[in-house]
Amino acid sequence: MLIAEGGHNNFTVREFLVPFEQTARLCEMIYLPPFVVHGTYLLTDREVEAYGQRYHVLLDRLAKGEYDTKTVLQHEYLNDWLALNSGRVVS
Repeated sequence: MLIAEGGHNNFTVREFLVPFEQTARLCEMIYLPPFVVHGTYLLTDREVEAYGQRYHVLLDRLAKGEYDTKTVLQHEYLNDWLALNSGRVVS
């Protein structure tokens, strides 16, 4: 679910994070898309656990360098990249 301009919060998640992205650029860092969980107040315990497991996989892959920065940056969210590259080493 992509929350867009004019939605409940009037901005996308990415728009809320622009100051962090700009700070990273000023520090000559690479700013990756966020891992996002929408509607957390509606999730069941099982769904929260599933997101936690996906986040763990994501952190593990990032720590091991199992990603291509240019490919990751093409995605709105890290969730999207992870879903397309589950179980594969992307280098």
